[in-house]
Amino acid sequence: RPYFMDINEQEPVENPEVAVPEPQPEPIEPIPVLNHTGIQNASIQKPGQTKYIAGIIIVSLIGIFAVLGGVVLNAEPTEIVEEEVPTKTFVDPFDTVSIGGQAGIVLDLQSGNILFNKNASTSLPLASVTKLMSAYTALEHAPNILSITIDPTDIMIEGDQGLIIGETWRLDDLLDFSLVTSSNDGMHAIARTVGGFSYSGDNRQNFIALMNQTAKDLGLSSMTFVNETGLDEETGQAGGVGSAYDVAQLIGKLAVTYPDAVTRTRDNEFSVLSLSGLVHVGHNTNIGAAAIPGLLASKTGYTDLAGGNLAIVYNQGLNRPIAVVVLGSTPEGRFGDVETLVKTTQKYFQSQP
Repeated sequence: RPYFMDINEQEPVENPEVAVPEPQPEPIEPIPVLNHTGIQNASIQKPGQTKYIAGIIIVSLIGIFAVLGGVVLNAEPTEIVEEEVPTKTFVDPFDTVSIGGQAGIVLDLQSGNILFNKNASTSLPLASVTKLMSAYTALEHAPNILSITIDPTDIMIEGDQGLIIGETWRLDDLLDFSLVTSSNDGMHAIARTVGGFSYSGDNRQNFIALMNQTAKDLGLSSMTFVNETGLDEETGQAGGVGSAYDVAQLIGKLAVTYPDAVTRTRDNEFSVLSLSGLVHVGHNTNIGAAAIPGLLASKTGYTDLAGGNLAIVYNQGLNRPIAVVVLGSTPEGRFGDVETLVKTTQKYFQSQP
């Protein structure tokens, strides 16, 4: 039987058919958030959750850095291995070179180094290479203003280069002409005149004595001269003898001390006017002069006793004069021998490490 409370008694009334629910807290609705695309995010993390996640991230990063730091601290030092650079092996191109001449040399006049040597200290007949000493001696003992008149005795010497009896020349012009054309009569006139310039007795013999003294003064001990031209004497004696090494020293000295005296020896031909007003055309006996790059000086020589001789100085580079001398070759072979030595010298310097 249902029990009811009288309203005036303020007692609870028990009604079995009606149940009063307990009060519940209202749920917190997620706050919508728009991302950069305008799409609504699902929700914002609660403040407690955000701090919890941030803490986990920080702890994780600390752990990672600690592990990496330990690895770095405990790592063995890395040894740096330098890569070996292969060294360039120098092969001397002169090791396989041969020439037909009895003697030859390639001399670096700047350093004094001998790059090629074949019997370079052996004394051999010089033929007209002798005229290098004749020119040097004349320039050492006579002034350039000296004039020379061609004498009948000059014309009697073997060889004719067109000089005329009574014709007058300046010394330097006649020297140029005599070196280029290998003029025996021109060099005889020079010896006869210079030998009597300040000496008594036989003028020509005075000059030959000066040639031998000059060789001694220059330290060219292998050189001896019996005439100023280099022609073989009737007795079978060579007009001048010397070694390839001393010839290299002499032509180098002449090219450095008196460069104007050998300038014309670079050309295949040249013209000169004597003081008598006559024009002479000189053809170079060194037929390969123009083919040698940087040529500074050259002189040929040929007699029966000597064979074919050729001496040159050329510039391998800036202020790098090289003397090349071949003695005792053939008339044609001397040019090929010198060409071979010049080309090999070029390879030598190109292959330097």
